[in-house]
Amino acid sequence: MLPPQVQMPDLMDVSLRQAEAILQTYGLRTGELIYKPDLARNAVLAQHYRGKEIKPGTPVKKGSAIDLVLGDGLGNTLVQVPDLLGLTLLEALVVLKGSELNKGAVIPDASVRDSSSARVYRQLPAYAPGSLMSQGESVDLFLTASPEKIKTDSSERK
Repeated sequence: MLPPQVQMPDLMDVSLRQAEAILQTYGLRTGELIYKPDLARNAVLAQHYRGKEIKPGTPVKKGSAIDLVLGDGLGNTLVQVPDLLGLTLLEALVVLKGSELNKGAVIPDASVRDSSSARVYRQLPAYAPGSLMSQGESVDLFLTASPEKIKTDSSERK
């Protein structure tokens, strides 16, 4: 006797967790997880059955394993490493958001009493003309309230 068939659900753009729950509801199993560059981490980009893409509504045997192609959360778009030296934390965050980059660690030095007035004196990865990084990556920010430290470090890198 053949196992009953179910219609393949539409898993596109749902999270991995949702996709697993939907597959279970339909009597299907989660197969291989394949990660591709995409900004949406763990979002389903495609669904495969036996190595080929399967469209929603296609009949499939109950109990079958469905492979999921998922976003890795990084994307493959490269952006210029922004020059954040001398900016306030708020200004630096606006620049990062505009570049679709994330804030990494924020490390104040001993001179910082109020981070809203502190300025970036160092960043990782460091700015260099033409240097690139992937969208979604993080930039660590080092803050100081000392104007001398900002002038010294920014004049040394140019």
